[in-house]
Amino acid sequence: MEWTPESIEHACRTMVPGYNPWNHRGEYTFDPAAALRIVAFFEECLCFTVGRWAGTPFLLQPWQAAIVGNLWGWRRPDGTRRYRKCLIYTARKSGKTELAAGIGNALLFIDGEPAPEIVTAAGNADQAARIFNAASTMVQHEPEMSGRSKVFRRAIECTANGGTMKVINAAAKTKHGGNLHAALIDELHVHPDAELVDVLETSMRARRQPLVVYTTTAGQNPESIAGEVYTYACGVRDGLILDDEFLPAVHECPKDGDIADPANWKRAQPNLGVTVAPEEYERELRKAREVTRYMHTFKQLSLNMWVESATAWIGLDDWKRCGETFDLDSLKGKRATIGIDLSSTTDTTACVAAIEDDDKLRIVPFIFLPKDNAEGRIKRQKRDRAPYLSWISQNHITATEGNTIDYDAVEAKVVELSNVLDVVEVQADPYNASGLLERLQKAGLIVTTVRQGWSLAEATKETERLILTRGLAHPDNPAFTWQVTGAAVTQDRHENCWLVKDKSTRRIDAAVAMVMAVNGLKFGLGRQAQSTKHYYEEHPELIVL
Repeated sequence: MEWTPESIEHACRTMVPGYNPWNHRGEYTFDPAAALRIVAFFEECLCFTVGRWAGTPFLLQPWQAAIVGNLWGWRRPDGTRRYRKCLIYTARKSGKTELAAGIGNALLFIDGEPAPEIVTAAGNADQAARIFNAASTMVQHEPEMSGRSKVFRRAIECTANGGTMKVINAAAKTKHGGNLHAALIDELHVHPDAELVDVLETSMRARRQPLVVYTTTAGQNPESIAGEVYTYACGVRDGLILDDEFLPAVHECPKDGDIADPANWKRAQPNLGVTVAPEEYERELRKAREVTRYMHTFKQLSLNMWVESATAWIGLDDWKRCGETFDLDSLKGKRATIGIDLSSTTDTTACVAAIEDDDKLRIVPFIFLPKDNAEGRIKRQKRDRAPYLSWISQNHITATEGNTIDYDAVEAKVVELSNVLDVVEVQADPYNASGLLERLQKAGLIVTTVRQGWSLAEATKETERLILTRGLAHPDNPAFTWQVTGAAVTQDRHENCWLVKDKSTRRIDAAVAMVMAVNGLKFGLGRQAQSTKHYYEEHPELIVL
């Protein structure tokens, strides 16, 4: 669009959600000409660097013009910028990284600051380089800027004013000093702690008009530095915190908003219909409704809503659809793997077999609980709200002798299964398991240790896929169902997910053992059975000695 003093002022007044910079303006004044100059710099001197618009002029959307227009349009009585900090908070794929890169170039080339020192920072080196790489590409595409600078792999030097833009990451921590003019801190939600942010902010005290720009999508930990900055920004936006130097550009779906409403998609994704098609949101919503775990991802990354680090894994309806009646003896000789999860001695323990059949993977669970500790069972039943005594009487849970788990009973069950099935591998977490696993190994079984957590991410997603596609079958065991449907997963930003006990609402030992069994069959010896090279020749660290 063609910007005018009236249209840029309108954008600056109305396009920062829930925030009007004219409220409590005090001694600050808005200069439309200054706002138009920064918009013109973007559109005449900068270009997009990725996607289908790469190499074309950086034409600002109204929400972007509102951010840069407010940053450069508002002035103090001494002529310096009003705003010292800005949070750009949008759903992914909105172009906030490129917007930050353009801001960085403006700070380096046209801000009038002697020898401006600017850094692009993030939680890791690759992320930190994203803003810098976009900025350097913009410089190299513009003859005026490239003629007044030298571009290196991790630095831009402006020869006209002695300024620099450099890349740092969280690993630098307190090693970075200097006299910063600005810091562009990308994807704040993946920063491990506040240390780097604190160092950067304190290194700006000698500058006349320093600026910190945070860019991020919603995170999972409200106690993190990203949660701290987000909460502060919302307080400024809502008038609960009086800070006229902080610009809170917070784009998000309301916490109680309808996630299927395109208007709420637009609230979180201001570039909906520009860089992101509505059809993509429709597909993501369908997936979120079909895959229990993915609702977590959809809310966080597409709707820009803060979520807990853990979320429900498998829905009850999806799990029940996989229920079948089958006889273990009918699977005699079938190739199988067994997963074992040994919990504390007074809680449930599980071993689960995953068995290859012609049409699907068949799961057979065995859950163990101490028999004699009646008082403990009563307390546990109240805490877990689970009918353990009924499940024991119905043979859904095996009660072992004594008041602690009898690992001999677990061992006997695994050996019994190995006499019926072709057990190619037993997998278990090494915690509390060394004695049992050594005895199983002496009994002739191949035993490997796999620690719970990220190492089971691939198997967790494969188990989920089998459940959702009904490629897995399980017997009608209510204790097993109770554990699986109470399991929670956590996931990283690459959508790797794994089960987490401390976030789950119930005991999940059988669910963990099932994932281990699937891991062995799909990614361990079960998959490698036809290979000419033994899988564990390449991974000797997994063998129990």
